[in-house]
Amino acid sequence: MELARPLEAAPAEKSPALTALRLQRKLTIEQAAKRSALWPEQVEWLEEGRLYRFPGYEAAVMALLRYATALGIDHREARKLSGMPVEPPAPRALGRWIAAGAKDDTPAEARETAPLDKPPVYHLPPVITGLAYSPDGKILAVSGYREVLLHDAQLTAQRLATAGVPVEVQVWPGQIHVFHLAAPMIPEATRSLRQIGRYIREATG
Repeated sequence: MELARPLEAAPAEKSPALTALRLQRKLTIEQAAKRSALWPEQVEWLEEGRLYRFPGYEAAVMALLRYATALGIDHREARKLSGMPVEPPAPRALGRWIAAGAKDDTPAEARETAPLDKPPVYHLPPVITGLAYSPDGKILAVSGYREVLLHDAQLTAQRLATAGVPVEVQVWPGQIHVFHLAAPMIPEATRSLRQIGRYIREATG
C-alpha cells in the first residue's frame, strides 16, 4: 500500500499589479481615487481589469492614465507592469565614485588653503539697512567659516560693540552659508540651532 502524499498548501492569492503598487504607496482605494479624481468603483475596475465597465475604451484609457499618474508609476514600474524586461538601474556618478574608493579628486586650485582657526578676511563693507534688537538689548550673530556674509557679521558686531550694544559673534569652523539648513545631517548645524534656541528663550523670557 502506498501512502498518499500530503497536499501542498495552496499559494496565497497574488494581488493584481495595480493593487500591489497602490499598497506599496500605503494608499486606500478611497485615497487613490481622490488623488486621481476617480470614483472608488472606477479604481476597483482598473485594479481588477474590468475595463468593460467604463463607457468606452477611451474613457478606460484616460482613467488608467490618470490612475497611473496619481500613483507616480515610473518607467521601470511601467515596464514591469506590462511584462517587459526591466534592466538594472545604471549606477549614478556618486555611486561609481564611492565604488571606486571615494578618492578625493578635488583640483589643487580648489582645495582649502586657509587654516580652520583663521577664517578668511573679507574687505567689502556690509550692506545693512536696519537692525532689530532683541528684548534684552543683546545681539547674536551666527556665521559659517566659509560665509559670504562673514564680513558683514564681523563688522556689524564691531560697530554694535562700539555703540555699547552687547553682541556675540559665533563663527563655526568649516561651515558655509546657511549651513543650518543641513541639520540634522551636519552635527554643527544641529548644535548651532540649539544654541540659537536657548538664546531666544533667554532673550524673550
